[in-house]
Amino acid sequence: MAQNLIFCGSQRSDRRNKIQGILEENYTSALLIVPTQQYAQKRRIELLNSINIPAIGKNIVTDFTQFAYNLLKEQYIPLHLLEEWEQKLLIRSILLSEEGRKKFESYKGLLAPDNLADSFHRIIRNLKQAGITPETFQEQIKRLSVEPWDEVVSWVYTTYQEQLKQNNGYDIPGLFWQAELECQKGKPQYITDKKYLLFDGFDDFTQSELRLIHALSSHFEHIVMGINFDTVPSRQDIYELAKDTLKRILSVLEAETISLDTPSPQTSIEFVADTLFGRDEPKTFVPSTASIIRVEQFINREEEIKNIACKIKHLLIQENVPLQKIAVSYRQLHQVRPLIEKIFTDYGIPYRILSPQSLKETWVSQFWERWFAQLNENSLSAITLLLHDPLWNIPISLREKFFLILSISGLSTNASLDCIDKKIEEKEKSLEDFNEEENKNISKIEIQQFFDELKRWLFWRNKFKKQDNVSNYIFIVLDLFHLLENTLKDCLLKEENKGKAEKEKRAYLQFLSVVKKLSTYFKNQELSLEEFQRVIFSLLSDVALFDTEHYWGVMCLDLPMIRNMEYDYLFVGGVEEGIIPLSPRQNALYSDKDITILRQSGLPIDDVAKQIRREWLFFQQIFETAQKGVFLSHALYSEKQEERSSSLLLRQCQEVCQYIQDNDLQNPKEIKTKLFIPCSPSELRNLLFYHQENEEILKQQYTDIFNCWFALQKREEGNGNIYTGDLQAEDIKKWLENRFGPNHVYSVDQIEEYVNCPFRFWTHRVLNLKDWEEELIYPSPLMIGSWAHDTLFILLKEHYEELLTNKNQVIKEKLKQIIKDIVIKDRKTFVLQKKWVDLTIEWLTQVLTEFLNSDNALIEPDWKPSYFELAFGRTMYQMEDERSQHKPYCIQIQDKSVLFSGRIDRIDRHVDNPSLRIIDYKWGSTPTKTDMGIKNNRVQEKLCSFQLFIYELAVEQHLFQEEGLSVAESCFLSITEQRKTSAPWGVNQNLRDEIKHRVKKIISETIENIHHGKFTSVPYKKQSCEYCSCKNACRYIKIEPSATLGEEESGEVEAT
Repeated sequence: MAQNLIFCGSQRSDRRNKIQGILEENYTSALLIVPTQQYAQKRRIELLNSINIPAIGKNIVTDFTQFAYNLLKEQYIPLHLLEEWEQKLLIRSILLSEEGRKKFESYKGLLAPDNLADSFHRIIRNLKQAGITPETFQEQIKRLSVEPWDEVVSWVYTTYQEQLKQNNGYDIPGLFWQAELECQKGKPQYITDKKYLLFDGFDDFTQSELRLIHALSSHFEHIVMGINFDTVPSRQDIYELAKDTLKRILSVLEAETISLDTPSPQTSIEFVADTLFGRDEPKTFVPSTASIIRVEQFINREEEIKNIACKIKHLLIQENVPLQKIAVSYRQLHQVRPLIEKIFTDYGIPYRILSPQSLKETWVSQFWERWFAQLNENSLSAITLLLHDPLWNIPISLREKFFLILSISGLSTNASLDCIDKKIEEKEKSLEDFNEEENKNISKIEIQQFFDELKRWLFWRNKFKKQDNVSNYIFIVLDLFHLLENTLKDCLLKEENKGKAEKEKRAYLQFLSVVKKLSTYFKNQELSLEEFQRVIFSLLSDVALFDTEHYWGVMCLDLPMIRNMEYDYLFVGGVEEGIIPLSPRQNALYSDKDITILRQSGLPIDDVAKQIRREWLFFQQIFETAQKGVFLSHALYSEKQEERSSSLLLRQCQEVCQYIQDNDLQNPKEIKTKLFIPCSPSELRNLLFYHQENEEILKQQYTDIFNCWFALQKREEGNGNIYTGDLQAEDIKKWLENRFGPNHVYSVDQIEEYVNCPFRFWTHRVLNLKDWEEELIYPSPLMIGSWAHDTLFILLKEHYEELLTNKNQVIKEKLKQIIKDIVIKDRKTFVLQKKWVDLTIEWLTQVLTEFLNSDNALIEPDWKPSYFELAFGRTMYQMEDERSQHKPYCIQIQDKSVLFSGRIDRIDRHVDNPSLRIIDYKWGSTPTKTDMGIKNNRVQEKLCSFQLFIYELAVEQHLFQEEGLSVAESCFLSITEQRKTSAPWGVNQNLRDEIKHRVKKIISETIENIHHGKFTSVPYKKQSCEYCSCKNACRYIKIEPSATLGEEESGEVEAT
């Protein structure tokens, strides 16, 4: 049984340091689980800085969901983790199935049962979090005999769970259920070498999570938890939820509990955090450090956010507060996201929004809202809804003259659709009768365009009206959107839409991929047009669209995500939107009375008291998170000028503010709302536009920023000269043909680099621009990877037989000495600090020891490592295999010969038959099977990893041609992840022939593009841009809309 500890303490207690100390001492054999991904990233960086090593595995610190996912992935369990919109879509399909419709027949007032999908999703999630299976739920409701409605809930839950199992689908509670089962079978691979399991920052666990913790307890020597719980009696009300959590933990885990004291407050913010919701009257307090607490009200949400922006700009410019020290939080951030983006951009404030946006605010959503709205009308007025839609794209001249042409054609907006059909049939006669001299503002061509538009509109309208099942609807939606693809491209290239290009393109691609998934859930179900409309609208609301443009700036995040984080200044808006308003709404499925009855049976439905406790914790976290300033604000009226309802949260805000004011608990500097603040370029542009007569004064007042904006303006004026990636200079093209001519020897890296990003190839391989490198005092990842390669070379070559017989002893005796010898001979280490070199040797020894002891090191009796660093077509170096050849490998592509060079890390020879195995070591992650061109045993049009295939051809046709040896297997081995990724074609000759054809075609196209000077800045994967050294010179943001819109990006990660 594990030796377990539970540290109970508030965020300011020593709890965090206790957990961190254990992690630092045992980081090679410990895992830390925290509540959120954001906090996991923060703790991972802190660990890296404190233990003085260059890198650590990214899975040492994770949130609980990621931990469960990693555990199952290492067990090679097929995982399809459903996003929330997919879960709701599955429930919606169940409610609209034939059996589902029969279940709801007795509820006559329920016209659209699928509208309850969100409520069913909430109930099912709560049931699964509590570890209650469909069978258990069925037994409990039979015993309780609550209402007939429970039978419907039970049926939906049972069907939902069955369909998940059929499709290997998982929701988040399902991950924990499956992880628990795997732990019960034995110790999972993911935690094989781990002794410590640490938790920190939690104040609550679901029952499913607790059951997994119980199952894990037998596989760890120590489980140590840090619970956000202050045991001081006067603070028990606010920590009621955490107190209950502690009891539930102790019911499944034998552990010693240690209470940690909270230090005395130094600022008024800390004082509020300690006394908020306390039972006792607060003691006298004099702050030793100034801090700010403000509670303000504004007329509406826009004024509220403008005030927040004004204060942030003051902090950035006049107080020199770093961007990463400021955060803005709303309970429902996605609702105010458009306002934040607009106002922060106008104020010149960089921002990073972690909350995903929905498709609601995009052209795709607007088009479908207008399209379904016009389908509900049966007169010509319906087309006017599409008149100004950017995707439907009626010509501008026709939009302007639409109603004029309408009257000339003898039609009106009230005309019936039959009347329109008749007019279209009489179109030729109408054109003959049309007199251009009498109607000088309209031409016959425009009349023709008008009838063509009516015909196009009626054609697609009728196609939608005639359908009655999901498959047909999906086919028509995809057909229509592919038709509108060129329209979208044209719209995105317009000057006024530059800022929308990235978002609209992603929205288009996202919607296409989502629509294709509809058939997975609805099969071939019959749906009315209204039902299909509701399905589409639910997708537009639920599907997340993540921001890929803003990677740094003031952090904007949902209120629950601030847990355990630390910022100097925190702005919390919309505090009138508490979960518990003063007059609570009833649950859509269960009334308050039903909730009370269900809770008696242990079903996980929160009552009002528990929701209030949770609300208190959220509110207290605000004061635990901020160090120097808390700004709370609320709006009195909604956008529709309706008065907003108050809440318990707002009432507590006002009480806090009053208490601080009465006791004079702070003396901060005043932040004025009207400040002299330097302009951003966009603000200056507006000033110049509206106050042209003051241009000279503005130039003098804002000299630096004016010059910057003026230069930007000049650069943008010459749009025709903006670099697009296609070189026009014929002399450079001629030089490229000579430089990369028939005698040029390509490395596989060169071809892969061009395919991954032509612009990067241009900067690195043609211009020969190197990455900027700072002077390092510790070994770089490139050095460490090189040392690891050389160490494995020597160890496997000289000590292979000993490794087979006694791995551990050989590694202990030989490995560290080999690494030391290699490091000493490396001249680059002379400029490094000795302590860093010694630390790296220790760490690298540990990493390689774990790798060689793993099954994926491929040290097997049937295969003997025979050749190391085997090169072809390149200069020899001291550690290359003696069998290496200077002569490059030649591939015939049509009538051309392409020369290749390479260096193969390791080739094994089978002891019983003439077969070879190619192994290429990777320090980090390996290419996926999709990267190598094969998905679901089919060759893809695109691929970006050619290395293994080129090596196979070079081995069989060049290096070992005379001996007639064949390659039985080739693979990548990740040293740090201890993962093997095999070439997906294996010995399947048909797949090999297909992939060979694709590789040759891509190589030929790549060389031809290089000769023609095509170096566009459109990467194969967007992820590769994150650490690219060419970002400052790259015009990817401007050029990207010209990329193919109809193709989805391949960014998946596969497990072998």
